[in-house]
Amino acid sequence: MILIMCGGGVIGAFLGAGIFMLQDGIDEPFPPVAEWLGNQVAVILWIFVVISLILSLICYRNAEHYIRQMDVEDDSLMEIMDCGYERWSSFGVAGANVIVCLAMVFFAFGFSVEDEETAKRLLGAIVPFLLTVIVCTMYQVAAVRQVRRKDPSKKGDAADLHFEKEWLESCDEAEQTIIYKTSYKTFVLMKTILMVLLAIAMLGQLCFGTGMMAVVLLAFANIIMLTTYSIYSVKLQKMKYEG
Repeated sequence: MILIMCGGGVIGAFLGAGIFMLQDGIDEPFPPVAEWLGNQVAVILWIFVVISLILSLICYRNAEHYIRQMDVEDDSLMEIMDCGYERWSSFGVAGANVIVCLAMVFFAFGFSVEDEETAKRLLGAIVPFLLTVIVCTMYQVAAVRQVRRKDPSKKGDAADLHFEKEWLESCDEAEQTIIYKTSYKTFVLMKTILMVLLAIAMLGQLCFGTGMMAVVLLAFANIIMLTTYSIYSVKLQKMKYEG
């Protein structure tokens, strides 16, 4: 499940970055689109609230159903139940991450405050935005507690700042290997995606005057990712030889 949490964050960040890059550009060639999104931001965010509630309830209840069916002695049925649980739990956590990222992006369309009316619209959008974040966060906390009931060996509280570290340490060697391999593949994929998005942002600035903010942020994100990877690589190599 922790792999899908990371995957959901990557997907949400990718979609969010793409829309964020276009936000300034939409204001120039497509002002009616940007204006409509700004006017309807509260409605859109209330839709996100409903979607997050439905997604959380469906995924949690279906995952809980599989947990209750796991008290069987047949190993083949046990494997089917476990796969069913992982499917629903992982889908829910990934979906929650994507919803939060997209909600943040659409919420930003309401930031263009020009008069009292637009200011009221922005204030009205704060409530559904916060509700969306709260619902998705509560679901992820509940999903982690659910998997801990399924597998008591797992440690860590999703509300704790050190959750990822404690969770990883509680995983067995096979699970840790899967996480490491998936993390590396994600790093390679994101390195390519960030470079492509950076090139698109530069072309957007050249052709549509979309602004330098997206260019700077994407370049900065790529630099941080590559630098962090290099630092941890050197650190782990040093620990390997010292061990």
